[in-house]
Amino acid sequence: MEVTGGLVYTKSLWTVISGTHLRATSEVVKHELDKCAELFSKGLTSFRPQNDESVKKLKCKFAPQAYKFVISLGKFLGIDALQAWDLLSNYLLYEFQGAEVGLQAFLVSDEKTNMLMTDIWMFYHSERLFLLKCINLVLSYCDDPNHPYQATLLKFLSNFKSDEFSNSLFTQLDTVTNEPYPHRDIHGQLMTDQYQLRWQNYNLREQIEVLHNMIVYVDMKCVNPSHLSKIIKLCIDSRFGKQEEYKVRNTALAKYYSELIGYLQNVLILQHMNSVACSVLTRKELTLNIDDLISILGDQKEHAPLIMSWTLIKSFESYKDTSSTIFEKLGDLAQNSGAFEYLRQLVSSDMFQDSNKLSSIVFKTVYDFVSLFTNNFEPEAFYHIKGLLNLVGPMLKHNIVVERFWTRDSGIRTLFRVLSERFPADYTCFIEALDSLAKHGPNHIDKLMQVLLNTHSYAEVLGNVLTAETMLACGPNEWQCTVSWRPLRYSNFTIPAGTKGHFIDEDLQLFNWQCDFVVFEAIYNEMRKIVEQISSLEHEVNVNTQENVIASLKFLRSFLSAGVELTKEAVGVVNFVLTIISKLKNVFCVSTVVLALCLDILVTLLPKFPEEILRRLRLLDVLPTIQMVPKNFIFIFDGEYFTPKTIGTIISREECVCGEYPLLTSYLTFIYKLIKSESNLEASVKNNINLILPGIVFILSDVYPNYQSWHFEDEKEYDIIAVSCMKIFHEILSVSGTNGNKSDVTTPLQLVQNLVLYSFLNMKAGKVLLKVVSAGEGFIQNKMEKKMNWVSGHGLSTIYLLQLSLSILNRVLMLKSHVHEKNILSALENDIYCSPKESLQVIPVIASYINNSFSPILPVLAVKVLRRFAMDMPKTLLACLGMEGDVLRELIFRRLNSRIDSNRLKVALLQLVSACVDTQPGMCDAFFNLPLDTGGSSASDDSQNIKQQKPEFLKREPVKDNTKGGCLVFVCAVLAKVQKDPDLVTNPLYGAAVDLICSLWLGENSAAVEYLRNKEHFWDLFCAPLFSKPQQYVYAFTQLFNIITLEIFHYGKNTHKDLLAAMEKFFNEKGSSFNNWAEFVSNTFINSNSDDDVNEHITIENSNVHTYVWDSVALTEDHKHPQQMEKQPPNVQLLISWKRFIITTMKLLPFKIGTEQKVVLTRSLMSALQNELQRMSLKPILLLVELYLVLITDWHKQFFDNREVVKDQIKLMLKSCAATYQPLPRRVREAVLALALRAIDCLQDQIQKDEIAAETMLQSITEMVLLELSDVGVPVQKTKLKCESDDDKSSDITLSLTQHLFPAKHLQDLPEVRGSMSGRLALALLHKLLKILLGNTMWLQSFKLAEIRSAVLRGLGRTLNQLHNKMNMFHFSVALNAINLVFFMIQNNIVDTALDSQLPDNLWLQLIPPKFENKHWLCTDWPLLYKPALEIITQHLQSRSFLFLENVITFVAMHDEYLVDAILSFRYSLDEKMLELSMLALNLVRTLSFYPNHWKLSHDASLSNIMFGVMTCLHMCVALLFNPVTLKALLERPDKKVEQKSLIGITDSDVSPQIIPIHNQILKLTFLCLTILQSYSPRLVYLLTECVRSPVASKPLVETNLDPPVFDHDALTSLTFGTLIALANLCTQALSKGVRAPSPRPAISSFRSGLGVGSLIVSMDKCLTSSVLEITVEMITSQGLVYLLGNSLSCTDKELLRRGLNTEMTFFIEFSKRSIREGICSYTLETTLQALKSYLATSMNLPILRKIPVDKSQLQQAKIRRFSMRDSYSPRSASSTPSKVPREYSSNVNSPGKGSNIHTGVSQTPPHGQSRVNGSKERTPTDTAQCDFHLPLCEDFVKLVAIVFSSIFDVFNTGFDMT
Repeated sequence: MEVTGGLVYTKSLWTVISGTHLRATSEVVKHELDKCAELFSKGLTSFRPQNDESVKKLKCKFAPQAYKFVISLGKFLGIDALQAWDLLSNYLLYEFQGAEVGLQAFLVSDEKTNMLMTDIWMFYHSERLFLLKCINLVLSYCDDPNHPYQATLLKFLSNFKSDEFSNSLFTQLDTVTNEPYPHRDIHGQLMTDQYQLRWQNYNLREQIEVLHNMIVYVDMKCVNPSHLSKIIKLCIDSRFGKQEEYKVRNTALAKYYSELIGYLQNVLILQHMNSVACSVLTRKELTLNIDDLISILGDQKEHAPLIMSWTLIKSFESYKDTSSTIFEKLGDLAQNSGAFEYLRQLVSSDMFQDSNKLSSIVFKTVYDFVSLFTNNFEPEAFYHIKGLLNLVGPMLKHNIVVERFWTRDSGIRTLFRVLSERFPADYTCFIEALDSLAKHGPNHIDKLMQVLLNTHSYAEVLGNVLTAETMLACGPNEWQCTVSWRPLRYSNFTIPAGTKGHFIDEDLQLFNWQCDFVVFEAIYNEMRKIVEQISSLEHEVNVNTQENVIASLKFLRSFLSAGVELTKEAVGVVNFVLTIISKLKNVFCVSTVVLALCLDILVTLLPKFPEEILRRLRLLDVLPTIQMVPKNFIFIFDGEYFTPKTIGTIISREECVCGEYPLLTSYLTFIYKLIKSESNLEASVKNNINLILPGIVFILSDVYPNYQSWHFEDEKEYDIIAVSCMKIFHEILSVSGTNGNKSDVTTPLQLVQNLVLYSFLNMKAGKVLLKVVSAGEGFIQNKMEKKMNWVSGHGLSTIYLLQLSLSILNRVLMLKSHVHEKNILSALENDIYCSPKESLQVIPVIASYINNSFSPILPVLAVKVLRRFAMDMPKTLLACLGMEGDVLRELIFRRLNSRIDSNRLKVALLQLVSACVDTQPGMCDAFFNLPLDTGGSSASDDSQNIKQQKPEFLKREPVKDNTKGGCLVFVCAVLAKVQKDPDLVTNPLYGAAVDLICSLWLGENSAAVEYLRNKEHFWDLFCAPLFSKPQQYVYAFTQLFNIITLEIFHYGKNTHKDLLAAMEKFFNEKGSSFNNWAEFVSNTFINSNSDDDVNEHITIENSNVHTYVWDSVALTEDHKHPQQMEKQPPNVQLLISWKRFIITTMKLLPFKIGTEQKVVLTRSLMSALQNELQRMSLKPILLLVELYLVLITDWHKQFFDNREVVKDQIKLMLKSCAATYQPLPRRVREAVLALALRAIDCLQDQIQKDEIAAETMLQSITEMVLLELSDVGVPVQKTKLKCESDDDKSSDITLSLTQHLFPAKHLQDLPEVRGSMSGRLALALLHKLLKILLGNTMWLQSFKLAEIRSAVLRGLGRTLNQLHNKMNMFHFSVALNAINLVFFMIQNNIVDTALDSQLPDNLWLQLIPPKFENKHWLCTDWPLLYKPALEIITQHLQSRSFLFLENVITFVAMHDEYLVDAILSFRYSLDEKMLELSMLALNLVRTLSFYPNHWKLSHDASLSNIMFGVMTCLHMCVALLFNPVTLKALLERPDKKVEQKSLIGITDSDVSPQIIPIHNQILKLTFLCLTILQSYSPRLVYLLTECVRSPVASKPLVETNLDPPVFDHDALTSLTFGTLIALANLCTQALSKGVRAPSPRPAISSFRSGLGVGSLIVSMDKCLTSSVLEITVEMITSQGLVYLLGNSLSCTDKELLRRGLNTEMTFFIEFSKRSIREGICSYTLETTLQALKSYLATSMNLPILRKIPVDKSQLQQAKIRRFSMRDSYSPRSASSTPSKVPREYSSNVNSPGKGSNIHTGVSQTPPHGQSRVNGSKERTPTDTAQCDFHLPLCEDFVKLVAIVFSSIFDVFNTGFDMT
């Protein structure tokens, strides 16, 4: 709107130049001042009265409706019409809170029009007052070097001529003083009595401000003597503020204003007289004029200073003789009128108690006046002058007087000397003066101490105590004491004999002794006196004594507050304070001020002697107490638990009645000091909970909810009590990071916090808080208009209280969940969130504080509270605000674009917008003003409709709507400024703008996001900081990377082209941007000295100019970012965002990171990691390691520019980690170990070559493994990383991004259960490094590997014990890794003798499977542990032989049941794991079978059980081999039992190829079973040599049943001849493939019916089949001979067995004979038989074959051929999966050859280590180490064995007599 009347918005001008907001630059201030220079020079006279010319101009320019309204407004205001238009324009632009359509509604109705006009009337008078305050501010601070605009103000003021400006000020004073009273006839019908009274108050208030300005200006400039008479006349005409009765109504406020006007007028006159006294007297006409004015003055006290001052001037020597009589009369009149009493009232006025320029001028003026008076009179006369000595104390309260007091020996110093001479007789005045001096702190305390310790005199009133005999006259008015005596009753002070003195009054009553006297003696005497009076119930306390004690206590409080060290004279006085309290405890008969001052003194001593003071207070038992704390803290408010004691009772009975509250004020101060007694709030509350908790309960229940209804004699006490309560609450709720809740009160601080929170949320305290908060901007302005000082002092207490209340409200809502269900509204919230018509309108009122001009903090706090409402409110905030969206947007937009508002406010506004993104869509629509086609709200359409519907009221050109985008326009403007000036990234405004953008992306606000994404140059502006070298950290960098990451993650390769271009530029290898940022992120850790050193650098506005009272109010959350509630350090937040950014861009951008950039990135990460490992910063370590691990996983070895350097870095990382491994959380351990595992895998060659690095790594890893294993068995607790919080979502975001970007193969090492990986990784890392160093035996032997192994075994044992208690994945994984590591060490001979005892201690008992519910242990994961354990035992037994034999037998004895289960495990499942378990168990048994005698002697039961299991296993294996259909059924239906009925109809052709591997595995099991049984079956040599002389003593292993085998899940069937014969026939058939088989006989048809002729027979391993056939034939032969040669069968049964065996073995015999006949063998049948018989006759010593001729040459050829074929085969090399093939498939059947040691039967027990056969030793695994695997016979020799078998049984057939 165009300004045509010459007026400006002075409220805004005051805000700019005051310096309170500290935002505007000097150029802006200069511009604003120059714009209003004319207004400033004229002041109030700028407001012109009505004139016709202005009315004509207005009429021709505006519409009739506007014209009529403005004319009526001008008449009501009494100003020019054009100026009325200016006021209306400013009002609508800055003050009116409604929309334009709302303005139209005001003009439709006369009632609403009157409301609008009265509101503008108030605005007009506030503008006048603000104009005067602006003039005052320029005059007051133009010479103040601490003001930010001092130079600008001084330069501006120099533009005005001194005389003109002085005349202008006088004209304003004359105008406002003589302004006519408003009447309805002139101002219209709206000028009612109410507004007449308001006008009166405004008029008086303006007089005060004009006088204020004149006083300040007169002090700056030379005074014009001619103005003196004019001022005196003006003051006399106005009756020194007391206007005519019809003009000033008798109200308290009017009286207060009138008194201030009288004070200021007197000061102004005294100021002029002090300055121009001499010059006035030289001007006779002026002197006579003043004489005439003085002569008409009366005896009113307001006239007395003027009369006294003029009398002193006229009393100069040159004028003394002319009119001395008149002057004496005037002097007497002034003294009788109480001139000095009036001056005492003047300097004691509240207006002059603040530290500002006016108070300094006032005290200086009064001081000059008093000095002038004292210099012209004798000191003896001062006592008789009324009120003169009482002026000393108040005058000494000001610094300027005190400075002159100590430096000048005149004026007040003279009066102080008079008071000192009259002390202690005249007690109070002197003590008050001492109190004033003590209040100035330690600067003058040394000088004061000299006065206190020796006053050099003692005054007393002489009575009958001293007589003429005790006093001797020494001269005129001089006397000498002849005896020593004690003048004070309760003190040891003594006046010694010979002391001289004199009378100091005319009545000869007051006598002054010249002696040394200590002030504390008099104070102590007064205290003792009042204690005696209190103790005496017959007499009341003397009023003078009480006044003296009060003055003394006030002095002591000030004296102790100065920080002085207590002397011995003061200690007794201070201690006696406690005595006074104890006396008042039971009998209270004095003013509450006494007890309050005593408490204040104790509070003052609290910092120095906390324990002693608190101990004595507890002993006094006068403070409120709580007997006990109930379980539910809510009931603590009941009277049952709380006792108010003495202080609480006195407050309620005494102070609340009289309306004065000194004791309550002192008690509140005591509680606050107690809370602040220690630097740590939690420690303060904990140590003093017995005093703080009752105090908080007392305040919450009795004080704070009720103080607003109390009567107050002094309004200041109301503010003091309110502020004190709020300061206590604010301090209690200031602790962040508390995690208490209503069911978890674990600390005293949490209890107190919860009490405060609950009271505000659900009790009356909350309603009181809302009443304070909802006072409103109008209330504040009204209050401030009544205050004299708007910059500092007590006048700002209302704003300070409001700021505390807003901060507490914010914190209460923030911490609500501690005592209240989060989703249920509390009583406080119900009152807040009601609609504006139903409640206190809390939300609209708080929103109005945004426009507050008196405090820079209040608008910020208001916005922060609105932000809290936006986040927590269950309904739309826009509806509760009660304003239209366009009005709200205009308000926010105007404040954001303001040149004078602080950045702090703008940051808070942007944070409010950010908070509304997720929870307040309506507010967002209003803020952004986006059209519908981009997803915006209809708010903009509504605004357009309003504009179309509104009638024409204001004639102005249509303005283009530039607010599309709303706040986003400002955000882009901030980004543009940062692009131009990169240093602005440190501005918090930039951080808030970036945070808002991040909120839009995270909140998926599509309309705003699309608006920004598609806005021209947005991405260029946004990414601009990436291309400038970062210098210092700001939080915006974190959000910058977060937004880019989200954008790329969401759109991938379809990312906006501008952003892609920016990223391509950023990752360009030719540029340095990426490298700069990589190094910068790392340097934020390297260059920081501690975890807290890296803080967000924020550009704070220049705040070194004024220390305002509101600066002590901490802005809630202002010290941290809204999204930093997880309290992460800034550098950690940057690293988190950088990690996300790297991972996302690495996978989703179409271009790759260059090799050099990879090198720089990884090198910088490793440098930062090493630094953090030294400092033990856990969260950074975790993030750095995880990022490095991701990079090394994806890039492999591409970034290794120098592998030696990387190797050294990994070495140092491991070394540092090992040194600090114990306190590291699990997650950090896992990350470091995983990274080391990856890196070592890539650096194997370098590690092998560098022995020193290998040694360091191995030592570090060893230490970590030892620490990990030492923790095994200890309950695992989740360790939260430093600065990690529950609501921290960074890890979740990173994990989701990582899982999305990287394939699963890269994450396969991640643990299923967190916490299980650190132990596993440590063991795996050691395992890996040992493999790398396996060839370097020197390094392996140089370390304490035995210690590692022992620790591993101990940890393994503890882990297995834990598994017995509870099957836990963590323990199971560690145990599995540990047992594999032990096996690796044993396998590679990294063992020692200690292992023989360590293995049994840690494994034997622990390996017993635990009991599982509803599961067999083989169906769990336990076999995964059992298998490597079996391998360890087997391997160690093979290597240690007899040294470990007893331990193995012990293991077998303990595990025989589980070994049998393991051997038969394949009956539960035919998968590879179960088959492998069976093989390993059989292999252990087979190895142990090398020592059958030892086993039998040591534990025969386990031998029997296991042998039965082996035979059962052999039976089941043969059954499966014999019936492939059953095998197929088991594989296809593993969960069901196989029955023979179900196999009907399944043919051999149905057998699938997948069965072939399983078939061969079962054949291997068969082989192992046979080799074991062979060790316990008598050999043929034994049977054919020894047994012919005696019966066979061996127990048969095979039953005589000849039925074919049948597979049964449940039945454990013994081994039969039928099973062995079926196996022999099966092997024979497998070996006969390709050879024409003989015609089967009917006798063997039953066996051949189950044999398949398909792929299973063809695929059987030929070598293994030959071995199985060899052992099977021997078993059948040997076991048949056991039966035939033994006594277990009858002759008939023997014959049946012999015939059965011969018949069933016919297939084998025929096949052998046929093979020989057909020439398969290279020898002829005759030659072969001859050679075999010769061999058998020689080797076996068979008598029956001795006659056979032997061809030794043929025999030798056969032996050579047999061994050459044996050496050509190895099952390990032939197997497709060598790692799964057991190592011990060798047969125990020793083929004919050299060095064969043959076992005897189990029934023959040889001595230890000896065999009964030829005295040979038992064969050990060591003896056959060169033949670890059995090498089967060649087919030729198998056939020869078959012939031998046939020959032997042929002997039986012929009836050969064995005897």
